[in-house]
Amino acid sequence: MGRSPRQLQSDQYRFPYHYLVDLKGRRFGSHLGWGLDYAAYMGRALALLERHHRDGDVLDLGCGDGFLLNHFARGPAFDDTFRALGIDPDARAIRFARAFAPEVEGLEFRCREVAELETGAFTTVTLVEVLEHVPDEALPPFTGHVDRVLAPGGTLILTAPSTNLPLVAKHHRHYTADSLAAHFPGCEVLERHFLTRRSALYHLLSFLLCRLDLGPGPLRRLLLAAFDRRVLEATESTGSRVILVLRKP
Repeated sequence: MGRSPRQLQSDQYRFPYHYLVDLKGRRFGSHLGWGLDYAAYMGRALALLERHHRDGDVLDLGCGDGFLLNHFARGPAFDDTFRALGIDPDARAIRFARAFAPEVEGLEFRCREVAELETGAFTTVTLVEVLEHVPDEALPPFTGHVDRVLAPGGTLILTAPSTNLPLVAKHHRHYTADSLAAHFPGCEVLERHFLTRRSALYHLLSFLLCRLDLGPGPLRRLLLAAFDRRVLEATESTGSRVILVLRKP
């Protein structure tokens, strides 16, 4: 009997592989074919979190190894007036999240399920590459709890793989903007983003930036500029990632 999508994801947390990507320095990990795409959507999720969070506590649901909140806690939008909580059912991932966490007040990682959390406790909730891992039969109760813990007027930031990508073994489904928003029908869609235009240029840039050890210099700067100008922003029909910002009434 094959391993479940959840087991396949858990297997990958034998090593904190996401931290091979350096968002600030725009280094994507030598020999990581996915590094360019990962940096694109995590960088956008972080920017949206920093822009949309105002007051109240933050929840990163399905935080994995804590990459998003650990970067958020090192940035200008974080302070000790609110709590940032990352939860994930995988204990090994949570151990990595804690190991990489900066020593700041208010940042916490726990091995918990969303059903255990208090109603209306968070003004901002992020689900970054999470919903595609939830089995079909578990989706309605799962999204119901997400809506329950999000405070009225709160912000929900979602990212998911686009249906333009082939389904992989650890995913149950991929998304369009409408199918992603449909999980939270009571929320207003504030923003839609489609990232990483899949093309021959993307694959060339991914090879050059992720698989070759290019040092700092004009060639690397030229390649990054080409990615930003020609590949980063996409349309729904060409992008690899769907990102939504929702507002709960």
